[in-house]
Amino acid sequence: MSSANLPQFMWGDPAYAYERIEGATCRGCGWIIRLHVAGQRVDSCGKGRRIGMRCKHYEERKNAG
Repeated sequence: MSSANLPQFMWGDPAYAYERIEGATCRGCGWIIRLHVAGQRVDSCGKGRRIGMRCKHYEERKNAG
């Protein structure tokens, strides 16, 4: 992606841009289930939702240690 194609919010503080992008994804959700299908890892939502956009069922993943 060239700098001419960046959205306006990405021109400022890099930390703010990162938080805004990651805040919209479901990465880190406790409902994500990782499956191995045909030799590839596939992420699926335990609530049956679409992976990629954060939904109202988002829960922080609890650490096992």
